[in-house]
Amino acid sequence: MTMNIAFGMFVADLHVTYADSATTLLPFGTPLVLILLGMFFSSYPQDNPTWSTWSNSMRALMSALTPAEADLRRHWDSLGASTVLLGIFFSARARQLLSSSLFNFLGRVSFPVYLLHNQLMKSLLVWMIYLPAALNPRFDDKGQALDLQRGSMLHCFVAVAVFYYVLYRLAYTWVLYVDPLCARVVKRAVGWAYGEGGPPGEKALLLA
Repeated sequence: MTMNIAFGMFVADLHVTYADSATTLLPFGTPLVLILLGMFFSSYPQDNPTWSTWSNSMRALMSALTPAEADLRRHWDSLGASTVLLGIFFSARARQLLSSSLFNFLGRVSFPVYLLHNQLMKSLLVWMIYLPAALNPRFDDKGQALDLQRGSMLHCFVAVAVFYYVLYRLAYTWVLYVDPLCARVVKRAVGWAYGEGGPPGEKALLLA
């Protein structure tokens, strides 16, 4: 987390210094190499990195650079995300792509998607995927209920599609109604803190 914050500040400083001219600083193809390299760093497996030569080499390298018992995957993820961000910063094409209306929309709803996805996965998605088995429970020879089985591949595909539609629909609704409400509440609270509004007499009290 600290690395991500520090690197974000570093890129922000680069933007202040170079702005759009940054896309002409590196040799052709270098930003793409950085993006691909960052994706490779982020591919470090969560479990059993010793099973493959490439991941075992990454494990050995990061183990030599970090304290004992460190979460190596998080370190590689942070390094990968930072490298991808750096490649995008220096790439005119990546900037243009990520500035499109589609990615602007995905960026706007990313926070409510983060807040809502887990709840919807544990409720709506699970209910849709296991509904056929729940409606027709199966029992073993002793009359005990067996574990619920997922629906067919087509059923799961449709369920996932519906899940994502509902998730992003709710996230967009959140952006339209909840975010502006929160912004008004924060603005009002800041105004009260600076004595710019609130109940009669509060301004004088705050300035005293």
